Amino acid sequence: MKKLLEEKIKTHCEQVMQEVVSNAGTAGRVVRQFVCMPNEDGNYDDMLDIYYVRKGIQDKLSTGEFTVSLENLSVCKQGMLEYWLRVDVGVSEEPDRIGTCAVTKIDNQLQIQWEYFACDELQEGCP
Repeated sequence: MKKLLEEKIKTHCEQVMQEVVSNAGTAGRVVRQFVCMPNEDGNYDDMLDIYYVRKGIQDKLSTGEFTVSLENLSVCKQGMLEYWLRVDVGVSEEPDRIGTCAVTKIDNQLQIQWEYFACDELQEGCP
């Protein structure tokens, strides 16, 4: 079950993040919208805008089964989007009921690192 779940998470995250880049035009534009840069006065007036960009991406990534927190975005040397997500797997009432993992895409490699997976603790299989 774990491998099937990992493939489902990877496929979903990759499709959504490709859509985000496609809508923005480039990975650099996505990152510029996500990263807060001070204006000439040294103020961070666009913090609310950054919040909405982050929330919009998280909302696209989150489903009835996955609750996603967008931890970081960057652009690699080849101009591709790199990201780090925290994914709670479960149902909306218990978002981490099945498990919690980090999904990272670095150097065009998508990886999942489980922080917690409830099925490892169950004697008779997964819920």
